[in-house]
Amino acid sequence: MSALLEAVFGTEPPDEAFERFCRVELGSGIREVVFERASAGIVRALELEDGRRVVVKAHQPGRDESFLTAVREVQAFLHAAGYPVPLPLGGPAPLGRGLGLAQEFRDEGSWEDAHRPEIRRELARSLATQLELTRSLGAVIGLGRGWRLWAGAGLWPPAAHSPIFDFAATAARAERIDELAARGKRLVGAGRPLVGHSDWSAKHMRFVSGKISVIYDWDSLDLSTETKLVGTAAATFTANYELDVPYAPTPDEARAFVDAYSAARSSRLSRSEREEIAAVTLYVVALLGPVRTRPGPTRRLRRGAGALRRRVSVALSRRNGAPTCPQGHPGVPTETLSRIVSRRYDANVADACRFLHGNQAVLRWSSSSTSAGSRPRAARSA
Repeated sequence: MSALLEAVFGTEPPDEAFERFCRVELGSGIREVVFERASAGIVRALELEDGRRVVVKAHQPGRDESFLTAVREVQAFLHAAGYPVPLPLGGPAPLGRGLGLAQEFRDEGSWEDAHRPEIRRELARSLATQLELTRSLGAVIGLGRGWRLWAGAGLWPPAAHSPIFDFAATAARAERIDELAARGKRLVGAGRPLVGHSDWSAKHMRFVSGKISVIYDWDSLDLSTETKLVGTAAATFTANYELDVPYAPTPDEARAFVDAYSAARSSRLSRSEREEIAAVTLYVVALLGPVRTRPGPTRRLRRGAGALRRRVSVALSRRNGAPTCPQGHPGVPTETLSRIVSRRYDANVADACRFLHGNQAVLRWSSSSTSAGSRPRAARSA
């Protein structure tokens, strides 16, 4: 966290930076810090002197002001539509070396385990509802100026979203995984721009009676495509640092998430959309974990995404022979990628997928009922 604090605040004491932001943007000083968390920025939940409870996030200097302005506008739009998002209150405005945003504090409900089928279906349904709402916004240009996973022509983004990641310095430890990720990325094409939450995972949501009551982390909004947003969610929707549960979904859980998302639309996903979603999921799985982090990653990364990528790295480093990847390894869609590979490029990717999954057809993303010509229309109402 020290590297992130230095990136966000430099030598300025964080307490002083947050106090000044709140007095200028919210008209009140701070009475108490309720909690503090760190990810790609520094988040504090605060009780103000006037009695209000708010959440303020200090962003790294690279965050573009037009991007954060677009985030606030989309968040306000979704809030007005009745979607479970906190109301934005202030910013973007100077905070530390970068910019800050403030929103109302909401903590109704509890954390839930997205490995449970009913919670998985709720995440998929809510994502479908969100993307239907944002279709009317079109291409929100400001969101294209934020950090983007798919930016640039290279395998990984030109810059990592957090100082703990270092793609260049860790390249020597991840050649085989990067090769697999590159082959998956080639299958991901351009699509209609769509605004959506790009870190759709249970760690950002609370639930009441099995329904999502509030969703956090709206600076993860991206101007992306439906297949990228859904494929990323399929790889990460179970991630939850608040509960002692497996970080990543099993392949069958990832498939079930996509099935539930498809069922929440008035038109089911087409075969080609499912294949592209599978390729996105492969790419995202290859990205995760401390193989790509600087020395000393946080405990939650080691326990979560880190364990995933270490297992992939070990499996890929073994010689050919009996499968070595543990049963239920998350995220890599064997059957679909094998089929795509057979008609698009050489069989090495299919071999790697079979190696990882022990020749099991663990994901059946395309079903006999899927129409190759069907396209998305509208998500069913919540």
